Amino acid sequence: MNNVSNDYFYNSLGTDFYSPKIKDDSKEEVPVIDWEVTYDSDVKKIIFNNCITCHGGPDPSANLDLTNFKNVKKAIEKRGLIKRMNSKTKPMPPTEPLSLKDRLIVFKWKKDGLIEN
Repeated sequence: MNNVSNDYFYNSLGTDFYSPKIKDDSKEEVPVIDWEVTYDSDVKKIIFNNCITCHGGPDPSANLDLTNFKNVKKAIEKRGLIKRMNSKTKPMPPTEPLSLKDRLIVFKWKKDGLIEN
């Protein structure tokens, strides 16, 4: 595992997952995500409820279209989407970072193999 700065709450999760200082996760109960996470049953609703306003439609922000499984998977694998969701300086979404539970679900989806359904 890569060395991770002590600036992050969740060092044991590696460099993909850390907590932004703008939201104090230490006061949030850490949820247990003990099921196999899939895009259709878990991740899709998180993306659609939090990302599509800017990252959908005919001209998505940052040329990042998150309207379907293939594009979200590619954004995680190639564009560092999980790191952006957890960035302490430029979190996504920028107005209100995702809840700890939602970020953990997306993180576990990656660890489970980015399963569609």
